[in-house]
Amino acid sequence: MGIILTLVLVCCVCFSFGQARPDVTPPEEPVKRPVTVSLLSNYYDQDGEHGAVNGGTGSQKLESYTQEAHIYVPVKELSGLRVNGGADHFTSASLRLIDKYKTSASAAQGDVSGDETRVFGSIGYDFGNKAAHTITSLGIGYSKEYDVNSYSFNFGWNKDMPARNLNYQFGLSLVADRWLVIYPGEFRSQVTGYADEGGHSGGSGGSGGSGGSGHSGHDDDDDDGHRGGHSDDDDDDSGTDGHSGASQVDSSGNGQIPVGYATPIPVNGKTATKNGKTFPVDWRYSVNLSNKLSYVINQWMNGAVGIDLTFQSGLLSTPFYRVYFNDGVINELDKEVRIEKLPRLRYRAALYARYDYQPVAYLGLRTMVRYYADNWGIQGLTASIEMPVKIGSAVSINPFYRIALQQGSKYFAGYAEHVYTPESFYTSDYDLASFTAHKVGGAIRLSPLNPVAGIRNEEGTSYLFSLASVGLRYAYYMRSDGLRAHSVSLELNLNF
Repeated sequence: MGIILTLVLVCCVCFSFGQARPDVTPPEEPVKRPVTVSLLSNYYDQDGEHGAVNGGTGSQKLESYTQEAHIYVPVKELSGLRVNGGADHFTSASLRLIDKYKTSASAAQGDVSGDETRVFGSIGYDFGNKAAHTITSLGIGYSKEYDVNSYSFNFGWNKDMPARNLNYQFGLSLVADRWLVIYPGEFRSQVTGYADEGGHSGGSGGSGGSGGSGHSGHDDDDDDGHRGGHSDDDDDDSGTDGHSGASQVDSSGNGQIPVGYATPIPVNGKTATKNGKTFPVDWRYSVNLSNKLSYVINQWMNGAVGIDLTFQSGLLSTPFYRVYFNDGVINELDKEVRIEKLPRLRYRAALYARYDYQPVAYLGLRTMVRYYADNWGIQGLTASIEMPVKIGSAVSINPFYRIALQQGSKYFAGYAEHVYTPESFYTSDYDLASFTAHKVGGAIRLSPLNPVAGIRNEEGTSYLFSLASVGLRYAYYMRSDGLRAHSVSLELNLNF
């Protein structure tokens, strides 16, 4: 009997210990996500011989220095605040040709500054829903430079479908650009209400403004007929179809030189005053839709397909881009010259596909192909290949190559090649021409499992601040029309 009671007592003690175990082991705490800060620096340099400010001839020299900061503050498991900001300062030789003659409405060459600074910023929030596997994003942005103020709204929706190894991303952006319309000096006239004495003191670069550069120092990988910042701008060219024979003085002040057909522009509608000067005002509106479906094939392969749609209206040509016509006159001072004129409506579609393959842990292959077309007659095909190589657990090297083939716009012709007809459109901007472009370069990244450097807490158990990774990227760009460019980028990723 005593043995039986002893066995019962032992069983009760063991049972009681079993019940108490869950209370002894603390529940797992959710992993805390750090505040991340990415600091980006970029230097961009280009040169060519087809500056659009001078009708498709002249220097395209441009240097750009860009500083950006991207901050992400996690709030919940999938939600967080995004704050971005930066400045882009560039120097463009071609912008000095906006006022290349001394006239009653513009100062001599040299009073137009080739320096411009664009400041920009945005703020957004990600709303995560873990149960639905979705992230909804909202954001607004603003950028400002001498002649362009831009306002933007962004919406994004990300849906993860783990059971099917799929991820769908949708994006919508709305951009409104308010332009101070600045014409070349020989087209201005105080008589018509255009007051710009002293020349343009800013660079009028519109996010790049290289005078036909197509690049703004951000090493953009898209070649679809875009122009750095003044990409896709338009003007109705009112008043330029007559031949009033406006005159000008040469830059040395030696007397009147007739300018064949540079007609003063009448100012109608709204105007704005900046630095004591009055400019006409016009707007450009852009709507961009993006759709992307990513999929995992197996543990070695994944890919994506997508379509981007863009609709633009308003000022889609650049007011200070000249176009010279084939009128049989050799002397440029007597040639027929007008301001670039393009339709006030443009829509474009781009289809793309991506395929990634990583047969081993230290070597991968990334490929992409993209086709685009618009209603201006531009078509293009872009393909790229990257081969990331991992050296140890901390260092990776990523060489890359990209080729772009573009069929130019039906509105493009080179210097003195356009034949004028009423109601026609015309441009001599080589970003809208036919070309073949190549980009080659590489990147190196240091991202160890432990931070590169940082400051630990008092106990030494974790970092209060750490440098998580460092990246350096170089690219060389060359185009069949002679444009050459170099780009160097440095990226620092910090955790707090």
